[in-house]
Amino acid sequence: MISNYLKIRRRAKEDIIIGVVFIILAIVVFITSFELPEPPIATSGPAFWPRVLALLMSGMSIVLIGNAVVMLKMKEAKTDNETLQEEKALIEEDEVKEPEKGYLFNWWLKYKKPLIAIFATFLFYLFFRVLGFIISVFTLGAVIALLVESDINRKTVAKIIIQSVIVTVGMYYLFAVILSVRMPGGLL
Repeated sequence: MISNYLKIRRRAKEDIIIGVVFIILAIVVFITSFELPEPPIATSGPAFWPRVLALLMSGMSIVLIGNAVVMLKMKEAKTDNETLQEEKALIEEDEVKEPEKGYLFNWWLKYKKPLIAIFATFLFYLFFRVLGFIISVFTLGAVIALLVESDINRKTVAKIIIQSVIVTVGMYYLFAVILSVRMPGGLL
């Protein structure tokens, strides 16, 4: 049985790891946004929004890490000595049992969907210019929606396709028509 302290400790460690991963991702997005062409006039170009989103993502990741550290410190301060000894015994017992359960396999099962979403986003970035806006956004939206769904059947797939089309058309209208951002045509 895992105690409340261990659950909080494990959750805080996971939040710290996820926060660091997203800070690294935000740094990569921010740095690669300098490869986007700058407009000849002094308006916000295509690199503006990726930079803003990268800054927001890194800020939220810092907040996530900070909350995890504060949660750990508060919980450690509230734990008295006797409870701490019991927790250490549970930790040692838990550490002994984890490899028997297949810790790496359990970790993969727990983080499979977020890792696939991050990988899909990375592929979206790599193939955005080649495939173009419409195909890239539609595919990314459909993949992430499929990851979120727990029960996948024909009705769910049809719903996801319709949602992806609506999101793609809405984003194209927002960026290409309203904000006048040139979108890569790609294969279309």
